[in-house]
Amino acid sequence: MSQKLDRFHKYLNLYQKLVKVNAGKIVDDQLAEDVAQETFIKMYEHLDFLEDDTVKQWLIVVSGNIAKDYAKKGGSVELHSMDPCELVEQIEGACESAEECFEKEAKQKAARELVRTACSLLYEKNPNWYYILIDSCIVGMTSSQIAKVLNTTPGNVDVMKSRARAYLKKKIGQQYYDFF
Repeated sequence: MSQKLDRFHKYLNLYQKLVKVNAGKIVDDQLAEDVAQETFIKMYEHLDFLEDDTVKQWLIVVSGNIAKDYAKKGGSVELHSMDPCELVEQIEGACESAEECFEKEAKQKAARELVRTACSLLYEKNPNWYYILIDSCIVGMTSSQIAKVLNTTPGNVDVMKSRARAYLKKKIGQQYYDFF
């Protein structure tokens, strides 16, 4: 087997359940299977650009986005409410104390809401900005790598990154500086 295929199987075995659980917070179990399959297909396509320490985060973000897309399309979709503490426990393990869990949950909930808002704003304004910042900040891809995927130049990617960040600064103000 090739190295790429070996890495793919490694991450598939490690994170398949996590991806299904993450998607299952947004769509029903049957669609969560579809989301997981689509997520891992995308991971395979981007595997050359993914660093080992960013794969888990990338899978969480991508599976959540795909599940949201499925939910927007309608059909037999059952929306679930998102319980941040439950998701944190499933992903990172149980907290040591109730106070620590509460603080961690509050911080993560605020961070998730800010990221959700930022992602929504970017996607509505320009989907390419959204994908470029996700690939750059979460996946860790370079401008050259992103340019190859988008079939453009690294300079154009840098310009779009800059415009996306300026747009977020304008739209979410001080929170941008506090969080990003």
